Amino acid sequence: MCPFIRFARLSFAAILIFAISITATPAQQQNTTPPAPVPAQILAAQKVFIANGGGELPLTLDFPDPTYNEFYAAVKSLGRYALAARPGEADLVFQVSCRWYVGPTTADYANYSYYLRVIVIDPKTGTHLWGFSEPIKWWLKGKSNARANYEEAMNKLLADVKALAPVPAAKQ
Repeated sequence: MCPFIRFARLSFAAILIFAISITATPAQQQNTTPPAPVPAQILAAQKVFIANGGGELPLTLDFPDPTYNEFYAAVKSLGRYALAARPGEADLVFQVSCRWYVGPTTADYANYSYYLRVIVIDPKTGTHLWGFSEPIKWWLKGKSNARANYEEAMNKLLADVKALAPVPAAKQ
């Protein structure tokens, strides 16, 4: 057999084996760990207290940090929870905040951004049961773009809360 043909066959076989191994790898690496349960306090909660965890929106936006007010109104409109006036009256505390994150930087790149955050707290023990963070996309086109990006992050945060503990069938 011609050395060129032998080389071509071996090359084809090597490429075929490589291609099969690449396509088989994702199936072998699938996570088979079952999801952990949502804490019972979250699923059973009927009354929540919303705590203002503070805000750090940049002053250059010229609008006050709306995080607490908007989150409060949105949770109220969900129909999932009654709102408590004091933490001691609630089954859960949702502490909402807007934070500034500074990550690793290089000589020519600063990794910083804003994000909205909710921490779900058991008011009886003070234990953090769950948490959500949604980044606010950086804005370069002025205040209207900043506001739209903020609202997008807030909508994602509320979707996270809704997905964690859907409205019980009895309340629908």
